[in-house]
Parts: sequence; structure tokens; C-alpha cells
Amino acid sequence: MRHGQASYSGLDRVLTAHGVQEAERTAMKLAARLKVSRILCSPKTRAQETARAAASKFLGWHGTVELCQDLTPAGNAAAAVEYACAQCGPEDNILLVSHIPLVEELCQYLCPQQPVPFFVTAGAFIAAKTGDLWRPEAFISPQGENLFDL
Repeated sequence: MRHGQASYSGLDRVLTAHGVQEAERTAMKLAARLKVSRILCSPKTRAQETARAAASKFLGWHGTVELCQDLTPAGNAAAAVEYACAQCGPEDNILLVSHIPLVEELCQYLCPQQPVPFFVTAGAFIAAKTGDLWRPEAFISPQGENLFDL
């Protein structure tokens, strides 16, 4: 998931009120499709705020938002996926909250055959793992949902 709309506050970028609403709308759509059990996010403020806004919409989720250095804008997609898979079990549904260009690189890394969607703020790409392969399922945004035909 890409962070919601952000603006500058001093030297940091924080979510706008609209950005919080975007994250919450996307999270409600995600919650209707799957039960998120872990949230990992970039240490950047805007990503942490997005992760917390999303978590507030996942019924029954009582975990903490975990920071992952590999989810920064200049992070490494392979390292981020490897870290997430090592930290979580096969039954976990993991929400990764990051930035452009890393969210696009994550999509390309997981599902190289799938065209990378245009990541609007608070856009989320859903991929599922079967065996050793990932397959794209959907792209969710505050404005709508796009299910992939496979």
C-alpha cells in the first residue's frame, strides 16, 4: 500500500486529513477481502500514519505497526519481501506500507507478468502466494477496486 496524501510539516511529510481518509477508505475495502494479521511499514512519518489509519479499520486487529527499513522510498523490493516472509508465518496476511517507487518495484518483483498499476495515494496491490509463486489478485484504491483476471 502506498501512503496517503501528505504535505510538509517542517522537515517531515505528514498525512493531510484527506490522506487519513484515503487510507481508511482503502483499508475498509481491504478488510472486506482479507483479514490482515501483520502490518509492516516504512519508518517515514507519512507511512506510519497511513499504517495506523488502516489498522483502525481492521476489525479484530490488535497488533502493532512494525517498522521495516527496507520499505523506504529507496528500499530494496527483494529485501523487503524476504524480511516480511521471514518475520511472518504462511498463514499471515501482511500489509506493507511504503512509497513510490518502492510500491511499484514490489509489484514488479512479486508479479513480473502483471503490468504495474498506477499507484494513487493509498493505493494497495494484493498478491497471494501459492507454493513459491505470487499471483496478482486486485488493486484497491480509495476510489475503487480492480480485480485481476488470471
